[in-house]
Amino acid sequence: MSDHQDRVVLETQPGGDVLVRPRAGLPETSRARRLARAARAGALSLPEVAPETSGEESTANRDARWHLKDVAVKPSGVGGYHVELRFAVQAGTATGLRHAIGQQVREAADDRGLGPYLEMVTIVVDGMRP
Repeated sequence: MSDHQDRVVLETQPGGDVLVRPRAGLPETSRARRLARAARAGALSLPEVAPETSGEESTANRDARWHLKDVAVKPSGVGGYHVELRFAVQAGTATGLRHAIGQQVREAADDRGLGPYLEMVTIVVDGMRP
């Protein structure tokens, strides 16, 4: 199986651990996994973004307005990848941060030599936090 046919997801687990798991039973690939990690690192490099946590851990990220829920990497069909980042956003927060997150993800991919494989970055806001 070629490297561009897989899909992986990074999820933040309770305690801040990151779980990398393949989608649909496919084995994860090195390139897709590295791209998912680069995307997560790029998004979290912004002070307004923190990994989503629950319970007591959420107080540590109180200043962050965007909370990263997960990162999905899937093949685009032409040898590259589409990266999707899902966020929960604090109520009343403007969504203007999307462009900055996308740019940070692209820069993180470039820094790791993965820029040529990153075809699209999608930012999805699918939840509001109080």
